[in-house]
This record gives sequence, structure tokens and C-alpha cells, in this order.
Amino acid sequence: MGVEVVKFSCNFSVISLEFCCDFAKERGMASPLLRFPPFRLDPSNERLWDETHEIPLRRKTFAVLRYLMEHPKQLVTKEEMMDAVWPGNVGAAYYLAGWPEEAIAPLKQHLTRYPNILGAHLTLAAVCSELGKDAEAQAEAAEVLRISPKLSLKVHKERVPIKDPALVERHIAALRKAGFK
Repeated sequence: MGVEVVKFSCNFSVISLEFCCDFAKERGMASPLLRFPPFRLDPSNERLWDETHEIPLRRKTFAVLRYLMEHPKQLVTKEEMMDAVWPGNVGAAYYLAGWPEEAIAPLKQHLTRYPNILGAHLTLAAVCSELGKDAEAQAEAAEVLRISPKLSLKVHKERVPIKDPALVERHIAALRKAGFK
């Protein structure tokens, strides 16, 4: 069985990881078990185990761990991790932080790969609207309505995952300017 040891530092500690793909391949398993003693990660069932007990993890925590385990000997940038685990959120984070110019590239890149993601189109419409790129904002609004023809600002405002009321109002105002009703 081929074993590859990978070391990386994380929060001032060094973790040794053993990447064991051959074990699963030899047994015809859907995905390899990833081992880093005393733990083993089962990506196909989304489970982390110590020697005998399952360790409950939240979905995103598991996704981060799996992504790192599946990319041994690689430096993973923050942008790569965000795109892999929180797709589209890099652009949304820039937008919500008040940096709409920086939001455009990651949103467009995400939409190139996933063209029917409603939230990314909504965010891009708001970004373009705030930047005075009215034609682009209206094009994104049309794309949103193609994906979700019955979308209304009233319903969106109730469901938008933004907690700060001032940011919600800024977002809704930008979408209204883009042509949403």
C-alpha cells in the first residue's frame, strides 16, 4: 500500500497526514479512506473517525478537512479554499465589506463555472448597480429572472442571508436600481 506523508503547519502546530488511496482502490471502494493517525476520513460517507468513535463535524468543517486531505503537498490559498468550500462567497464577501470593485472578478469566475447560481447573479447585479454599470446590472437582473421568473424584492428581502439591516437596505436599493420590483 502506498503511503505518502504530508506535513503542514496550521495554527502553530504541525500535523502529519498519511494519504492512503491504494487501500480503497484495492478494495473497490467508491472513494479512498484518508488517514492521519489516529484519525481516518471517509469522504464518501462524510465521516471522521478516531480509532473507534465517530467525531461529529459540521458540513463546512468536514469540507475544509476533505479539501486539505485531497490536496496533499499543495499550498492552498484562501481564495482556492473559499471557492472550493464556499463557492461564490468570495465575491459576496467583497461586496458586503464595501469593496464592490473587488467583487466582480470572483463573482464572474464563479458564474462561469456555475451559471445558474441565483445568489451570485443577484450579488453581481447589486455590485454593478452600485458601480453605475447599469447595462451590466440590468443584464444580471434579466438572468436572475430567467432562473427565477417569480422573484420579488419583497420575498428576497425576507430571505437574504444578511443580518445587518443597513446592508440589507443597501443591497435591496442596488437591486431596485438594477430593475427589480
